Amino acid sequence: MALSLASAEAVREAAARMPAQSLLVEEMIVGAVAELLVGVVRDPAHGFVLTLGAGGVLAELLADTVSLLLPVTETDIRAALSRLRITPLLSGYRGRPGADMAAV
Repeated sequence: MALSLASAEAVREAAARMPAQSLLVEEMIVGAVAELLVGVVRDPAHGFVLTLGAGGVLAELLADTVSLLLPVTETDIRAALSRLRITPLLSGYRGRPGADMAAV
């Protein structure tokens, strides 16, 4: 993994050092309100399951997730997010702006 690569050349150099056949390159976002884990799996017994939770390093540290059986409504998703321990971050904490919940 390589972070904070500021140019195409830096990306090429980092990729050349990685022992992989293919790579996924993503834009690094800074100044975010919070990182969210969003995943969908197909469970043989229950069908599609949506998991929402604290993402990034908090995913392992907090184990803060909620799972929902699909299909769900926007109301269901907002209610699930409100049950997470990171809800204060999403709502705006200590004068910081909250997350764009409509975008989530």
